[in-house]
Amino acid sequence: MKKLSEGHQQPTASWVNGTGGDGFEYIMHLQEPAFVCKVGCADEGLLSGLSFVSSAGDTFYDLVWFGEPETGEELEALLGQASEALAHL
Repeated sequence: MKKLSEGHQQPTASWVNGTGGDGFEYIMHLQEPAFVCKVGCADEGLLSGLSFVSSAGDTFYDLVWFGEPETGEELEALLGQASEALAHL
């Protein structure tokens, strides 16, 4: 699992990316709004029925929120940040 140290600046300081024991790739946002989700091809194991494709082409699915979930433009912006973090992790 990869995580940049707290000394690094955004976009990656609040993100963790790695492979779970189930073989799927995950990304986790550590700050509010905190969440974890799978990354990759949604037809690999879609549980929630929802998937989101960022403007960079990354597919995020099976999102689990630790608090109030983001919606609309806020969700789109957050997943854009997740794509940017993936490119740097």
